[in-house]
Amino acid sequence: MEIENMDVINQEDTVPFTTADGSTIRELLAHRNSSIRQQTLAEARLAPGVATTPHHHAVTEEIYYILVGEAEMS
Repeated sequence: MEIENMDVINQEDTVPFTTADGSTIRELLAHRNSSIRQQTLAEARLAPGVATTPHHHAVTEEIYYILVGEAEMS
């Protein structure tokens, strides 16, 4: 099987940005840096005790994979 289109993005090559709620985001795969169009894979970092602004995505789902610490989702 031949893979026709594979995007490889090195985390260190992405430019982080800070959101209004203080989260630091790195878009690892997004329409801005890859061939995908309807999803985004991003790394989000939050300081202890900090919360993101409640939000929703109208046409996509959001998945959290917590590497360190713990989180409360509501």
